[in-house]
Amino acid sequence: MVVLGDQQGAPMEAHLWVCSGENIGRRFALDKPEHTIGRTADVDIAVLDERVSQRHAKVVMQDGRHFVEDIGSTNGTFVNNQPLTGPRKLQDGDLIQVGETVFEYISYENRNLTITVRGTKDEDSVPKNLREGAREALNRARQHQTPPPSSAGGYVSSTVDVAQEPVPVDHLQRPAQGFGVTPGQPYYGGGYPERHAVLTDDDEEEGGIDVQEIIRKVRAVILFFLPYWKMIVAFGVVFAIAGGVSAKLSKPIRTAAFEVTLVPSVNQNPLGNYRGNVAFFKSAEQNFRSGQQIAKTLNELGEEQITPSEINALQSALSFESVGPPQPNTYQGSFNDTDGEYAIVFLQTHVRLFLETEIEKTLRVMKGEVDFLADQLRETEKELERTEAELLQFKRENIDGLPAQAQANYSLLFNLQQEKSRVELALTRARAQQKLSEEQMKIESPLIEAERTTSDPYRAVIATKNQQLVEAKASGKGDLHPDVQRLKQELEELEKLSEKARKEAQESVTAPNPTYERIAEQLRSYQLSETVALKELAKLDRRIADVRKVVSRLPELEAKHAALTRYYGAAQEKYKRIYDQLSTAKIQLELERASAAAKYDIISPPYLQFIDPKKKLIQRIIVGLVAGIFLGCLLTAYFQLRHHPVVTSALTLREDA
Repeated sequence: MVVLGDQQGAPMEAHLWVCSGENIGRRFALDKPEHTIGRTADVDIAVLDERVSQRHAKVVMQDGRHFVEDIGSTNGTFVNNQPLTGPRKLQDGDLIQVGETVFEYISYENRNLTITVRGTKDEDSVPKNLREGAREALNRARQHQTPPPSSAGGYVSSTVDVAQEPVPVDHLQRPAQGFGVTPGQPYYGGGYPERHAVLTDDDEEEGGIDVQEIIRKVRAVILFFLPYWKMIVAFGVVFAIAGGVSAKLSKPIRTAAFEVTLVPSVNQNPLGNYRGNVAFFKSAEQNFRSGQQIAKTLNELGEEQITPSEINALQSALSFESVGPPQPNTYQGSFNDTDGEYAIVFLQTHVRLFLETEIEKTLRVMKGEVDFLADQLRETEKELERTEAELLQFKRENIDGLPAQAQANYSLLFNLQQEKSRVELALTRARAQQKLSEEQMKIESPLIEAERTTSDPYRAVIATKNQQLVEAKASGKGDLHPDVQRLKQELEELEKLSEKARKEAQESVTAPNPTYERIAEQLRSYQLSETVALKELAKLDRRIADVRKVVSRLPELEAKHAALTRYYGAAQEKYKRIYDQLSTAKIQLELERASAAAKYDIISPPYLQFIDPKKKLIQRIIVGLVAGIFLGCLLTAYFQLRHHPVVTSALTLREDA
């Protein structure tokens, strides 16, 4: 697209050029009064940048000038590394940064050359070579602020659309066919004729590749090397002959090759999934060509004095690489040597030792894991025994304070307190009855007139039986107890005998008052009950104190017992987990040892590859020819540049200095 401006005051044309970020190379024409910059698809200038807000900034046209303004973005907008606090007028060359994307503002006011790229789609991205060419064209154009007037009295300005094909810098200034350039016209821009036509999109597409320009450059190259063509040809022929002779005289390099399939995965374990991070043939390519593996092969072949240079040479001669999909575990290797028989023997030995080493290395890792788990199991077993001993010792020392006995202790304390209340009540009753008996004894006379002069022979026995009955009841025996029943029966019989003896006595005598005796007997009974109650109360107090002591320590004992139980359970769980892992690791190790031969399959044993001597001869000749021609071209360039005016002037100045 070409835009013409016929005078210096024409409306300004500008665009934003993405010079940094994901959209680098994209250019957006500022051809509307307002353009919104953001991350969504509905804005005018959409950029691929996560740090850019959906609607980040906007560029507006006011009074023929462009202003940029931030519209509430998260990360802000910067112009020439300065944050925007309000609208800012843009000058040619200003750098606008939104997120990690940087735009360069380019305006073409009062310019004679304007390059405008339209579109914001991905297919409109500008290639690097076009970007650099356009920049150079702009720099040249900026050196001519006021173009010479045309024959019409105005100014000639062309706008070139460069969005499709890369265009060389000087193509923008070179007269094209059909532009109507008249011989003798004035030149503009460093010796190039002034254009009187507009270059359109159709002209650009029809022009395509400039064949004439290519022919001109090829011709210039040919003319550059033409004076020394004989030297170039001579170098090519000599080096080609030297290559052919070296192919004939040198001993041919023989290549021994093989192909093998490696199985990196481990076998399926019958005890469950094997958790070890183990795989066979890790870094197989690197290990196959390692210096340590090569030294082991040389020692196997009987070589003792091995130098680093020999190992480096063998590393260069060895190759081992994966064939890739669809066979990712299939590898091809080779070994080059002038002695074909030695190449076969070396490669056979190297492959065998490599496979044995890789398998043994993995088995050694698994064996180390088994040993580690065994050590861990022994340590865990000791810890389990220690925690179990602590728990048993705690149970022995606090048998009454165990959580299982807690409810029984609380119930026992409650029952003891009830029993104490009952004994205290009995003690109070005994003391009250004792006091009453004492008052009654004061009223009754100890002697009364009896009907006989002799004392009752049964009274002492009755008193003894009453004493025994009181003691039996004080000991807690009820009225239905056999001993109480027996004593009562004996008392009844004694009372009958006493009454009979009293009736038989006819004479009246003075005898003890039976009421007084009965009250005295009751007093003694009450005193005995008080003594028994006091003893029982003291016993209950001691028992209650002991139980309360245990109950007061129950929370602490329960917490300690819970901690010991928890530690013991954790030790048991840890022991079981490690034991299961150890069992799985042992089974896995035995499985891998038993199936070591199935971890690889040599598809093609080491064999010598056929080398066509004619092919080798032709390759050497071609390589020599190319090398000779290249050397001849370098010498030609050296001779030509020595006579170049710039080089000659530089050498002269150096000699003068």
